[in-house]
Amino acid sequence: MLLITGEELVQLQSTLARVMVVEFNDGDIDVEMMTELQGPERKNLLPHAMASYILWVQDNLSKIKESFPAKFAELRGNGEIKNSHKKMNEQIAYLYFTFDLVLKWALEKGAISENDADITRQRGRDAFLKTATKQAERIEQDDPLKLFFGIIDARLTQGKIRMDNKGSGYDGHKGGDSGELIGYYDEDYYHLIPPLVWHDVQAYLRLEGGHFPFSHNTLYSVLEKRGYIESKDGKHTLPVKIHGTVKRVLKIKRGSNDPLPSTARVPDDE
Repeated sequence: MLLITGEELVQLQSTLARVMVVEFNDGDIDVEMMTELQGPERKNLLPHAMASYILWVQDNLSKIKESFPAKFAELRGNGEIKNSHKKMNEQIAYLYFTFDLVLKWALEKGAISENDADITRQRGRDAFLKTATKQAERIEQDDPLKLFFGIIDARLTQGKIRMDNKGSGYDGHKGGDSGELIGYYDEDYYHLIPPLVWHDVQAYLRLEGGHFPFSHNTLYSVLEKRGYIESKDGKHTLPVKIHGTVKRVLKIKRGSNDPLPSTARVPDDE
């Protein structure tokens, strides 16, 4: 189990999809109720309640294990979090199944009525969905490819880097007049020179106090899996003849889903 407290989150989508972030802000906790629970008259009861629940789970473990596969599959199959990492619906399924166990224990012990249990069950489900939806948004925002292309796009807009035209060279460049060269472009592709673009992205992140969550090899593999680059025989960089010299480049596809929107808006002078 991963338990983190603080302001910084783990990075990488696959990791974020396996944790559930619960944010606390001023006013979220009922201080009066918490104070009452921590007071001398109630505090000593809490360990007994936990022990009761653990013993109840132990006594009912065979039934829980028997019911879990079908119930978990049903809950996960609802697919209430759309267009996100598949682990998010698993998260909700685990949380809801466990929360329902707690309510069954409370019902059996007479600590809650059927009506209150139904209301609490629905409130719990709503809370899980709200939390998971926000987590899905975090995962989408923390997409390393969006980070990669976003940095390149911003640096081109600022004029810190440039791409020369594959045909006409510097005369048709995009980006800054004195920007560092990171690659070339034509109508169909951006031909990025791997060491140059990787160095620029890393240097930018160091200045911002961050780091890229992938190694460059993993980045290239993900670019291929997402359909951004062309590859051949397992090679992510391909030889391309540019201005009379063969260079190995990342061939980034352009088109309707151009990953560098600010550059795409500039007409090609070809």
